[in-house]
Amino acid sequence: MDIRYIESFLVLSELLNFSKASRKVCISQSAFSRQIAALENEFGCSLFIRDKRSVELSDAGREFLPRAGRIVTEYREWQESLRNGSTGDSDTLKIGFLIDLPAEIISRGVRRFKTARPDAALSFYDRSLTEIIVGLIEDDFDCAFTLTAENEVFPDFDSIRLCSYPLCAVFPLSHPLAGRRSIGLSELKNEELISVERRHYTPGSRQIETLCAEAGVVPGKSNAVSSVPSLLSMVEFGMGVGLVSSAAEAMGHPNISFVPLREKGALCHLVLLWKKCNGKALLLPFSESLRDLVRSCTDIREWTPIH
Repeated sequence: MDIRYIESFLVLSELLNFSKASRKVCISQSAFSRQIAALENEFGCSLFIRDKRSVELSDAGREFLPRAGRIVTEYREWQESLRNGSTGDSDTLKIGFLIDLPAEIISRGVRRFKTARPDAALSFYDRSLTEIIVGLIEDDFDCAFTLTAENEVFPDFDSIRLCSYPLCAVFPLSHPLAGRRSIGLSELKNEELISVERRHYTPGSRQIETLCAEAGVVPGKSNAVSSVPSLLSMVEFGMGVGLVSSAAEAMGHPNISFVPLREKGALCHLVLLWKKCNGKALLLPFSESLRDLVRSCTDIREWTPIH
């Protein structure tokens, strides 16, 4: 039995809606449904009664509900005690950060905190975007530096916005549109657009799709790639034009040009993200230190890249 399946059962029993429950645990609805089905197959009974209009607990589901809560609670307590006993890091603040984020902004915040709390123990883990979200949900990290899209909401998390990056069109330096100060998406209608595959979530992916649809621009499915670094390489090879956050400039591709989009709300935000229920002692002073740093920056250009 996978503990995640029981956690999914608890979420669904609370929300009684497969779509909302799958979003809460940050997996697709089809994958979420398979977890519930696997749990029911293991027990040999239906835990939920579903029809096209509603979902409700079955008699077996209502009987299992309090036991499921105890199983998950005891598992997490045991897991935490093992971590603390084997690594001695119960007082260590575990911080995830998105691979290839601009380091200066993060290091400035960490240095400020360490100056105020020199004895504080911090550990860092670089991860992909999906791994960051899963790691926060499963308490592998206490908090994480990551990118979020404009108007993206994580209901069970708190966050601090550190700075913003414009979404950009990315061109090889030889392209006639390279070097522009800004560009509208409508100007890209005749370009071969490279996109990141939907199954490989990136900050701003849904936002880019929405903005493209509004501008009548269709990314080419034949040029879909699995990651932003792959997209930047294809642009550098002259295979087409990409749409990414300007934060990707930190990945070091000197032969391409990032041109900010003019569309309203075409932004990604660098945030510190953490679960509301996380009670780690160092988390509050760390987040407050970052919050104070953002407040003290009167020159917005220090924190919002301008191109």
